[in-house]
Formats: sequence, structure tokens, C-alpha cells
Amino acid sequence: MKIGIVGAGIIGTLTAYEFARRGHHVKVFDREPATAMRCSKANGAQISVCNSHTWNTWANVLKGLKWMTKKDAPFLIRPSFDVAKMKWLAGFLRHTMNGSHLSNTIATIELGKASSARYDEIIVEEGLQFDQSKCGLLHVYTNTKSLDQALEQQDLFEDHGVEWKPIERDGIIKLDPALETFKDLKGGILTSTDWTGDAHLFCEALRKTVERKFDARFFFNSTVSSRIRTNQVSGRHALLWEQYRENSKRTFGQLEGGFDHIIICNGHEIVNFARQVRDDLNVFPVKGYSITIDGVDEQAPRVSLLDDEKKIVCARLGNRLRVAGTAELDGTDDSIREDRIRPLVRWVNENFPGISTAHREEWACLRPMNSNMMPIVRESSLPGVWYHGGHGHLGWTLGAGTTDALVKFILK
Repeated sequence: MKIGIVGAGIIGTLTAYEFARRGHHVKVFDREPATAMRCSKANGAQISVCNSHTWNTWANVLKGLKWMTKKDAPFLIRPSFDVAKMKWLAGFLRHTMNGSHLSNTIATIELGKASSARYDEIIVEEGLQFDQSKCGLLHVYTNTKSLDQALEQQDLFEDHGVEWKPIERDGIIKLDPALETFKDLKGGILTSTDWTGDAHLFCEALRKTVERKFDARFFFNSTVSSRIRTNQVSGRHALLWEQYRENSKRTFGQLEGGFDHIIICNGHEIVNFARQVRDDLNVFPVKGYSITIDGVDEQAPRVSLLDDEKKIVCARLGNRLRVAGTAELDGTDDSIREDRIRPLVRWVNENFPGISTAHREEWACLRPMNSNMMPIVRESSLPGVWYHGGHGHLGWTLGAGTTDALVKFILK
């Protein structure tokens, strides 16, 4: 079959790989100059099945309301009238009221486990190198009440096959001496099966594999129209796209047709395609930030961290430290705001004073989040056109699992 894919982030690149390796003819279109240049460029770098909790709880609703007046809040809803944002918030509240949090969390755990296992297979099969570390993930707590609440989740995760191992402060220091300086550390929860890796490097390595071994083609600097043309006789689809060529300094249009299936993986802009065929997707960009510090040596922890109270994560990538966190509802503005970067810098300075944050790379991205926190993997109302997105902050964690599900739907 001929497969067209819109979007070359972690989701689109995995989708290209899974179809191409099965012998299908794959073409991928992306507006950026390379793979994984948006949400997958500098994310938290964690494959974190232990972070499967969906957010649709009344406790989180109350926190969101309380944090609206704090510029550096872990989750910030910027007050502005935006129809799409109001719709997303209404959907979030609806899923909070219907009590789907627990069932969706369990479904996310199962999907995360399957995804992690599939990553293992791909990495071994293709020999991919991307600063991966099988270091485990440690939830850290500086508040006894928060630690006690985390301990209450042990049965939920262990009943579904995920380690949830309590560990006291002394045990944490023994596990990773770099955490000796972590401010007010009370204890933690260890999930040793979670791991870290640079999603951007992974995508680039996988793209090269897809092109070299399976003859798939990637078209970068390409903006795809949200309108899809369908041949009424053959039932095949065509994409209209424009490509910017650096050497000619001009834009030209092309029409790529004859696709048996088109898969939409272009982040929060997935809704643009949905509107054209009157599908109701409640996906909205939830902005996230990160900093990357080079040359951290032994001052940075080897184990990956998730600070549940501050909603900040960190991961060691070779000799770099990636620190990511905060969530913000601010429409489609992807600019970097210093008042949102500041909490990440302060977190490093307070907990790892030996690491200099003076020279750092800063990043912001728009994570496509479904209002019920569950990824979307389904056919549109236009047969042969599929949605694959809405993963939110778990795109790296769940991507291999949702791609496997998509392939099974299409090839059944």
C-alpha cells in the first residue's frame, strides 16, 4: 500500500517505520527542516510508565484554579477568551465529572508497558544510538504528606505490573550520591524499569534507518494543506503541499496523490484536518518548557527524577542534563517566556548547586493534549484518513504502543 504521513515527530517517524518495514511505500511530510524539531526536540526524555496518571481529578482542578495567579505555577491557565481553550477545559471537566480517571490511568499503564517493550525490540533490531540509559526513574518528595499520598498508589501500579518501590532518603543517596544535595529530600518511589533517551536523536537515527533500509521518503520544509482530495473512482487520497527550498529562496506547490491511507500526526494541528471533515477532536496545545545543560559531569544524578510536587523532571543524556516541566494553556504561542524558564533554573540551582546553569539551551513546545488525556488512534469520517495524536506529555512514552495499535487497525 501507499502510505502518506503528515508530521515527522516521534509519532510520525515511528508510524513511518512500522509501515515501511512491512514493505509499504511511505512518504512523510513535515514543515520543519528535520525530524522531531517541535515537541520531540527537547522533551523530558523519559519513558515513564510510572507517570501514567491522567489529570482529570478534582484535586487537579482545584490546584489549577489556585495557581492561576502564580506566574511560575506548575500548571498555569492564562486567562483569555479562546473558544478552543474553553472547549478543551469544558471537556476536561466533563471527563473529571464522569470518573474516568482511574480506568484511563490503568489503560495508560498497559499501553505504556506495551510501548516500552516495543521500543526495546526496535532499538535492538536497528541498533539505534540516542543517549539511552536504563537508569530507572525516581519520584522524589520533599513533603511527607505528598510522599504518603504516593505510597497509597503502590497497589494500583504493582497490580498492573509496574514496580513502585518506596525508598528512604539514605537509600536514595546510596543509589545515587549526587542526590546528597537535594534540598529537603524526604524519600522517594523507584521504578527501575523506566528509562531515558534523547527523542530527537532517536527520531533522526530511525529516519536514517527507514530511508536506507526501506526506501521511505521524507519531505521537509513542507507545509501540507489541511484539505485532502479523494479520487471518487479509485478511493485514493491526494495531499496538496508546498515546499520551501533554501537554495532557490522560493516556494512551489506540488500534489502528491494515490495514497491508500493518510495518517495525520502533526501535533495539535491535527484539529485542522478534523474540522475539514467535521470530526470533533478536543485536542489543545499544552505548552511545556525545558532547559538542557552541557558538561554536567558527576554533579548530576544518573537516575532520572520526577519531582511530583514541583512537576519537574530531569534526565541525564550522556554528559548533558535535561530539565523539563510546567504546563501552560496559552493558545498556540510557542515563544520562550523567562518567567516559565526560571522555575527550572531555580530547581537545578537549589538541588544541584555544583551545576552551573549560566550556559543552557532553552526550549518551549506545544504538546497536543486530548481533553481526557488519552491518545487518539482512529479513522476519520473520511475512510482511509487516520488520526494519530493527542498524546500530551506522554508522546515519547506511549508512541511505540499507539503506533503498533494503529498498524493493527489498518492492516486487520
